Amino acid sequence: MIAITSPQNPHIKRVIKLNDRRARDEARQTVVEGVREVRLALSRGIVPVEAYLCPELIDGAEAEAAAR
Repeated sequence: MIAITSPQNPHIKRVIKLNDRRARDEARQTVVEGVREVRLALSRGIVPVEAYLCPELIDGAEAEAAAR
């Protein structure tokens, strides 16, 4: 897992751009936020391209599961 420490990180900038509908349409991607929503997306067969998490905001078991 890579630590991201700056909002200027290119990965974060790309995710922020996906707030715009046109950018989502062009990239054919969307952002899914929250443990419940991620679980729902995974249960529907959605395959993540990238995943970001803040370990301080989720418990150890959820962090381990998310890392897989």
